[in-house]
Amino acid sequence: MSPDDGPLLAHFTEADYPHLEGDVRWRRLFSSTHFFLRVDPSGRVQGTRWRDGRDSVVEIRSVRVGAVAIKAVHSGFYVAMNRRGLLYGSVSSRR
Repeated sequence: MSPDDGPLLAHFTEADYPHLEGDVRWRRLFSSTHFFLRVDPSGRVQGTRWRDGRDSVVEIRSVRVGAVAIKAVHSGFYVAMNRRGLLYGSVSSRR
């Protein structure tokens, strides 16, 4: 390998990570500003300090190497981001 080969990770392919495909986990996502991610029944994405809210439980599913889908368990909305970088709830995991 030479320095011109680029970063080491560039040499791995999706086939190198078959164990990650389809992995699903339920979690509460906590930010460094001490808020839990929350998706309410209307699809609004925001932060909450209330740890035990059912709106803050999300399903994190690996879609492919380097990509996950985040779905609110209670409301069923997927967390999406618009072109300005703002989060919102989407009924579909794809655009």
